[in-house]
Amino acid sequence: MYYAKHLSFYLSVLNSDDPNVREAARSSLTLHMNRRKAIPVEAGDNNRSFAGYAIDDTGNITKQSKVNWPKSVWVNLSHICKRQGISLLKKGDSFVYEMAVDDEIFMSFDSPTSFYAALKHQLIQRHELQFKEKPSQGRVTREAGNINHRLSAAYLNNHNITDNLRSFVARSRLQTLQCESLLALYYPKSYTKACKICNHPSETVSHVLNGCTQFQRLYQNRHNRIVDILYDKIKDNNSCTETLKDTVLQPQLFNCERDKFIHPHTKPDITIIDRNNKHVFLLEVSTPFDAHIPICYQGKFDKYFPLSLEINSMGFRTEIIVIVIGSLGNVHNHVTSGLIKAGLSKSNAKSIAKYCSISSIIGSYKVWKMRCKYYNNIS
Repeated sequence: MYYAKHLSFYLSVLNSDDPNVREAARSSLTLHMNRRKAIPVEAGDNNRSFAGYAIDDTGNITKQSKVNWPKSVWVNLSHICKRQGISLLKKGDSFVYEMAVDDEIFMSFDSPTSFYAALKHQLIQRHELQFKEKPSQGRVTREAGNINHRLSAAYLNNHNITDNLRSFVARSRLQTLQCESLLALYYPKSYTKACKICNHPSETVSHVLNGCTQFQRLYQNRHNRIVDILYDKIKDNNSCTETLKDTVLQPQLFNCERDKFIHPHTKPDITIIDRNNKHVFLLEVSTPFDAHIPICYQGKFDKYFPLSLEINSMGFRTEIIVIVIGSLGNVHNHVTSGLIKAGLSKSNAKSIAKYCSISSIIGSYKVWKMRCKYYNNIS
């Protein structure tokens, strides 16, 4: 944040504990203002002022000099303050920044460190809101709530990931892949929005990576790869429990003589049965398009909640663990806590979450390459 660092630096020299630095900065300010014959304001009258000198309605320093002096660092500082809506005021023997943190709330800062942190946070929030307002490019960021961004950015720090793969993730999350819907927007006479593979009316990034009927096998392979990774890790860390993968659950597993469960959904991806403590974990994995992560998480939980109630009635305590990792590698906030419940340590849970994130990205990249291959054959 250039502005935050720049403004905090000048506040630090104006209020420096070193008297030589403080005197040099304030003398420089006075010299540049006197050259321009800036109008000092009375002590305590800070309504329309910059560092103790009057400013006009546009926020520029009021100058009485007819000479066009070259711009100085202090004039540039006043322009930055005007652009950011910040006032540099002189209060007593110190200088303070005053900025709005809400519509009717203003805060004053005489410490450069606290000012830098506050302005940086405000600027990041402002840029984030502006980005989320973009209809297409901001869609994933806007709609993919409850994301662990540190784990979701694992592909950036993995040196085994190629630049092509990183480019694919960035373009996909920004919805700028050359899908038919995007090409039809720029070249309506040459392209149509429809998918040429399955005739879906709109070929978007989400359709290619999660919705095309011709790629269902690749979607399943991407999902199963993550299930296999989790199953192997959980089984290694739970030697005293019974761990099942892709198994249709029957009441007999829980010492019940009933023939079957009432609830139709009885095949979670992974089932962990701790018979000593009468504890059951139903672990379900999903790799939806990243914008649908919050909806998918709740949907998976609701899907197996009736089954958990039936198992509870058989004398076991049941917990549902939903692992949602987007097709573009975004990791749901509850993934780490869910893996810890499944018996993994915190460090292992984070490592596996990062590994699964990259695995999902690689699976999606294979889908995209297959899509491009289909289109090359069609043309």
